[in-house]
Amino acid sequence: MSLKEFCKTQVVTVTSDQLVTEAAQLMRDNKVGDVVVVKNKKPIGLLTDRDIAVGCCLPSMASRIEAMTIEEIMSKDPVVAADNLSLFEVAKKMNEAGVARVPVVEAKSGNLIGIITAQALLNHLQQELTQIVGINKAHREAAQSVSGARAKGSSKSAAQQAPSMQ
Repeated sequence: MSLKEFCKTQVVTVTSDQLVTEAAQLMRDNKVGDVVVVKNKKPIGLLTDRDIAVGCCLPSMASRIEAMTIEEIMSKDPVVAADNLSLFEVAKKMNEAGVARVPVVEAKSGNLIGIITAQALLNHLQQELTQIVGINKAHREAAQSVSGARAKGSSKSAAQQAPSMQ
């Protein structure tokens, strides 16, 4: 499965000059934990609910919260994944960078087309492993059934060939 097929394409985006309070409201309204900061359709930052909690809730920031822009607290130059990467390559990239969310960009243009999260990758991996376990279980059961049938066939043959003791 390609990353383009797998990533979430409904991404909430903002610009760096918007207010943090606007971004927080968008996150709440859309039930997401992050927004991608874009400029000319390209991701230039990522703002998470954690960034807001850590960046805005300090006593020194409390008086400025109403006027604080996203640019002041966003994570700049986010790790991005080109849409032609495999899920394995993206998982490796996320692990190496220590991030849980990665904007997905079109390989040629660099334009934002989606986002992928560590949770989505784990859910996919769990589904894949469940299928593998199911296939292996079915395989074992079929093999046991075949060997059981062979054993019964051998028992009947031996019983049929043995002389009667009556």
